Amino acid sequence: LERSEYQLERGHRIQNTFLEGNQDVKKKDENDRKDESELKNLDKNDPHIQIYLYFRGLLKEWEQVLLQRPDKVKHTVAGKNETKTMQQCLDYIQPLFKVCLKKQL
Repeated sequence: LERSEYQLERGHRIQNTFLEGNQDVKKKDENDRKDESELKNLDKNDPHIQIYLYFRGLLKEWEQVLLQRPDKVKHTVAGKNETKTMQQCLDYIQPLFKVCLKKQL
């Protein structure tokens, strides 16, 4: 049953990478380092970049709040749903991030 939750939307072929395991943590760390180096080269006065940075900041803050929860809360059904919801939002907002970074909004 949990493996079927791995597939969030068949039509969009978006997968909940949060259920895949520790390999995603490494990939996420690499992506964060890559993002930090790319951010240094961005014009922070550009409205596209401001939108990107604002929503990226909100998602990182949300992620930190979820990570600070006690393990007891994380392992409840509600806790797992909160984590899945955050990951799903992150997956769904990626197209907006790409458009903002390409300045095509």
